[in-house]
Amino acid sequence: MKKNSAENYHSPEKIDELIKKLEEYENTIRKFRNGKLETLTAPGPSLDREDKNGSTDHTYRIILETLNEGVATVTPDGMVLFCNHCLAQMLDLPVESILGRSVTDFCTPADRPVITDLLRQGLNNKCKTEIVLRDAAAATIPVQVSCNSLHLDSSVLCLVFMDLRALKDAGLKLQQANAKLEQKLGSLQDAAELKKKERLSEIGTLAATVAHELRNPLAVIGIIAYNLRRETGNRPELAKYIEDIEKKINQSSQIIDNLLNYSRIKLPQFEDIPIYELINNCLVETREKFKDKAVQISTDISGLKKEMLWADLFQINQILNNLFRNAWEAAPRDGGRVGVSGRMEEGNIIIQIEDNGHGIPPEHMENVFKPFFTLKSKGTGLGLSVCREMVHLHDGKIMLSSIPGEGTTAILSLPKRSSP
Repeated sequence: MKKNSAENYHSPEKIDELIKKLEEYENTIRKFRNGKLETLTAPGPSLDREDKNGSTDHTYRIILETLNEGVATVTPDGMVLFCNHCLAQMLDLPVESILGRSVTDFCTPADRPVITDLLRQGLNNKCKTEIVLRDAAAATIPVQVSCNSLHLDSSVLCLVFMDLRALKDAGLKLQQANAKLEQKLGSLQDAAELKKKERLSEIGTLAATVAHELRNPLAVIGIIAYNLRRETGNRPELAKYIEDIEKKINQSSQIIDNLLNYSRIKLPQFEDIPIYELINNCLVETREKFKDKAVQISTDISGLKKEMLWADLFQINQILNNLFRNAWEAAPRDGGRVGVSGRMEEGNIIIQIEDNGHGIPPEHMENVFKPFFTLKSKGTGLGLSVCREMVHLHDGKIMLSSIPGEGTTAILSLPKRSSP
């Protein structure tokens, strides 16, 4: 049997067949070098079978030619074995002018090392990058190129080129549109800031006029009420009227103070503040102001005992007093409750004040921080607006949430910071 096999191998028919295949290989290489062949493939039994049974290779070519991306197969050193017409159109070159050349010939000098490194990586892993190609007229073409080794032949790499010109143009137009939008937004913000400053100036003028025109008469009325209280002694029928006069004087003074505070908000004068003590002091002050109103108070601020807040003492005191006053005023006279809690959270001091009042209707929530907006029968509507301005000067936040019929919650968040 072995002898027969040797004889078959050295038979004239077998030798003729081998010579014929060698001539086919030589002819294929010659055509490729002369640019007369679009792709270089290795003949074999599978390829012969495909050709005989109906051109699977032709089907693959049709698929590649219908792609919107440029496709090329290259050797590990970058020689182009095949390219579809999309890549040829991208480079503005005929297919035969691309085949057999190095893929680096179509890259900008700066990107030649990049594509070389991509080919090296593509032998083992699928990879991609962005490079710039040059067409026949030396025009630049930004592309994203992906590289992958063919499963059928590990010595051949497949490159897919995605043209990024449309995407880059769209990105540039988007950047230009964003720049114009930011410019317009900046102009609107500048206009709004200018309008706000003008309004503050007008309010400042008004507040100064009100203070001048009303403070002196209020002071005189206060002195008269004080003297009447001393002279009338223990006459209940007069004491009630005197008490009403004093309340109205305090309310009027508060209105004047709110106007002046809103128009004269200054930059904070920072110092270390023991926030636990300040909260307790403000609670005592507020309770004293509303001593005729039985409100049940609950506190949970022990977590702030050792905390120091780097802030303006006067402004934080004013913010807390305003929020406490709002809670007391909102709480019902019978069964009123106010809860105050405090904690540290992600470097911020959080103070929460809750009441069980009537709450704020949802349609008014967006207006509560606007100057001069109020749902109270007595008030200027400047309290919360002043608080928000001062909180913002401390890079903090102030928020309100409310459920009609159940009450309102104010949440104050201030960055703790540290003294320099």
